[in-house]
Amino acid sequence: MKKTNVRMLTQLGMLIALQFVLSKFCSISTDSLRIGFGFVPMAVCGMLYGPFWCAVAYAIGDILGGVIIYGSVNPLITVSVVLTGLGYGFFLHRENVRFFPHVIGAAAVSLFCSMVVTTASLAFMYDASFMSQFIIRIPQGIGIAIAEPVLIPILYQLSRQLQKHGLVAAA
Repeated sequence: MKKTNVRMLTQLGMLIALQFVLSKFCSISTDSLRIGFGFVPMAVCGMLYGPFWCAVAYAIGDILGGVIIYGSVNPLITVSVVLTGLGYGFFLHRENVRFFPHVIGAAAVSLFCSMVVTTASLAFMYDASFMSQFIIRIPQGIGIAIAEPVLIPILYQLSRQLQKHGLVAAA
């Protein structure tokens, strides 16, 4: 891991802010379901900065969003986003990202965390059955399964162009 610098921290902050805006204000949300593009900045974060920084950024974004919007944080959901960030960084922080296994691996981790870990967290939080929460969240799972494999390769090419032109400080 390269030395942390001000430019990298600033870019992480901007990705966190973008994730906050996309997930809280530019998505369709209910108590148990959110369909949107909040994953886009975090996938780029994983591509540029790796698993550690992506997990930290996703956790900060989740905690800030929880405190600002809801007034509290569900630590079990924070665990889910940290695992998702680790997955994005692990699969996408490399030179030659291929559709299989890298893009599919990152999308699978995201899908698992959303449909299993977050669903279990919500079931616990609302004192509901896992299966009832799971059924409610099926549209979100379908969205993840379709959107992430389509958008991640595009984001990967964009992040490589930004690095090539020196516009991002990659780790």
